[in-house]
Amino acid sequence: SEVLKRHSAGSPIPTNWFVVTFDDVYENVYTNAWPVLRELEIPATLFLATKYLDYSTPFPFDDWTDKGKPEVPVNDWKPITTEQCLEMQKSGLIELGAHTHSHEDFRGRPTDFHQDLLICKQQLKTRFNVENPTFAFPYGTKQTGFSGGELTQSAKETGVSCCLTTEDEQVFPNSDPYDWGRFTAEQSDNGNTLAAKLEGYFTVLKNMWQKCPV
Repeated sequence: SEVLKRHSAGSPIPTNWFVVTFDDVYENVYTNAWPVLRELEIPATLFLATKYLDYSTPFPFDDWTDKGKPEVPVNDWKPITTEQCLEMQKSGLIELGAHTHSHEDFRGRPTDFHQDLLICKQQLKTRFNVENPTFAFPYGTKQTGFSGGELTQSAKETGVSCCLTTEDEQVFPNSDPYDWGRFTAEQSDNGNTLAAKLEGYFTVLKNMWQKCPV
């Protein structure tokens, strides 16, 4: 929210700033990531698919074939709980954002999307006293229709304060806050590859590759 406040006010944003986000939010964010974030005092935003808070079964949209298997740690596939979110929120380091209520495929369904996001917003208000939350599109890619266009317009109409996609794009002072991109941190990443993503080299190379003739 600090970046959003500065952007809205036209204030400069330090070039070495970055934002840490988690989508869907599994219990391992609480057990694995939260201790590190707390120790290093790194703020982060958790985008919650609110229908699945406190679920004891895997997210229905999770395509990981090993989810729910006895040999797999439960917190690797189990959704986070309301109590865990409240604990992290009270620290002041963790903010809670919207990720729709049911995390469905809303392509071509802007009215259903609108209603689902309103339910998510109400859940965030009721459980965590969060109003005008930041928002991240489920799946999030523009080229495949998971963000942008009528979905972005519909999200604006619900009163969310910004929209994040999953496009590999840097955010600049003139970037539309309802079309902010993000970089995915992969398991194969290291310090060098993450730095390359944040500095824009990854995007440049990706765009060049897409333009190369086949």
